[in-house]
Amino acid sequence: MQIEIIKLSPFENATGRVARLLSHLILAKYGYNLRGFLVLEDYYRADIVTLRNVSKSIELHGSATIWLEYFSLGVVNGMQKVINNIQNTTPSSIISQSYWKLNERLEKIISFLENPNSKITNKDVQKQFGVSQITASRDLTKLTSMGILLSHGKGRSITYTKI
Repeated sequence: MQIEIIKLSPFENATGRVARLLSHLILAKYGYNLRGFLVLEDYYRADIVTLRNVSKSIELHGSATIWLEYFSLGVVNGMQKVINNIQNTTPSSIISQSYWKLNERLEKIISFLENPNSKITNKDVQKQFGVSQITASRDLTKLTSMGILLSHGKGRSITYTKI
């Protein structure tokens, strides 16, 4: 699709950008929404001569195989950069260390849920620790957002279990 848009050249300027945008849209449609992570433009700009030669090869050979290999290599290179960025990013650079510290009440909630069949509700936390509804809700929400608890249900009937 991208190479066909480039060959048609429907715009005086930005034909390449529109073609790349369509590539991203097609990838997103099939579950590869990489916008913001995968930057194919960097790959193309790194070697414009190869990009032009690969584009011309479609007309010369009547086959898009070379273009598909080139495009796929760009996706692989871009994904490798994303993986490297993720591996080189420490949790402390994303979320402050204080976020991961648990107060005594949160630790007790977790210990209460050590039994695999145990559940806890907002009301249980209120009664057990003598806290308000909003405090109980904040505690349970924090543990859920940290990936420690899993919520089940909706509204006042929400129960929480340990993951």
